[in-house]
Amino acid sequence: MNSDSLDTEITNECANNKMIYSMSIALQTLELTPKEYQTEEYHEIYNSIKQFIEKNCIHQIEYDSIDISPDCSKTIRYCLKCEKTFN
Repeated sequence: MNSDSLDTEITNECANNKMIYSMSIALQTLELTPKEYQTEEYHEIYNSIKQFIEKNCIHQIEYDSIDISPDCSKTIRYCLKCEKTFN
């Protein structure tokens, strides 16, 4: 791989990460909308963003431990880029 190809690949990956981050923020913002205000058009936009993230995110999986109770914890896996959880 030559230097120009590597630069292009890095630039494309950075652009992809920024798009995924922006779409994830948009999705989180939409999730704040109360159910009674969610129209058919709202659901179309929400589902379109979810599909975009699913299609374009190159997942970077992180493992973490969350407390279930004072005596019990659970290991979870999630993507650092889009915050999707994997069980």
